[in-house]
Formats: sequence, structure tokens, C-alpha cells
Amino acid sequence: MPALLIHGEEDRVVSPINQQQLARQWLQVNGLPADMPVRVVLKQAGRGGSRNACQINDYLVGSKVLLRAVRIAGLGHEWSGGDLTWSFNAKAGPDASRMLLDFFDKHTR
Repeated sequence: MPALLIHGEEDRVVSPINQQQLARQWLQVNGLPADMPVRVVLKQAGRGGSRNACQINDYLVGSKVLLRAVRIAGLGHEWSGGDLTWSFNAKAGPDASRMLLDFFDKHTR
């Protein structure tokens, strides 16, 4: 079962350690080794505050990403790249909705 974990590094409601613990639990539940290959991608912040920097950890089975853990710098307990007319949304990206669509589009049944 694929999973995408997105978390803001400045979240004061849910501790960032929860993302690490969820990743370890996901590996264990899916019978995968804790030391499986991880591809790390660092993305820089956008100009004018349009996008926060982020780190993407892709856990690979062969060449397929089954678990993606994204840590977004400067993001609190908010939806990244969201609509500011709604509570708990941050205008600055990366766009979490686009991340979800792109990730799960590669995992159709």
C-alpha cells in the first residue's frame, strides 16, 4: 500500500517526529526492511516566498516509490499551497494537493 507523508517543520501541533515514526511503522507493516533504499531530493525555496524549501525522501522498492515523506521548511500546522480563505492553509507551496495527485496517479490499481 503506497503512502505519502507531508509535514511542516514548524508545526507546533503535531510533532515532526510523528512523520519519522509513521514511516518506520509503514515499513514494518508492509514487511519492508528499515534500511531500504531512500532517494533524497532537496528543493529550494521559490522567489518572493512563493514556495518553501522541502526535502523529499522516497523509499524505493526496485525503481518504484512506495513511500514518500516530504518535510516542508517554514510550514506550520497548515495545508501547503492552500487557499488562504480557508483556515489552516498556507499560500506558499509546494502545492500539497498537486503532490497527492501526482503521487497516487502513479499507483493506480
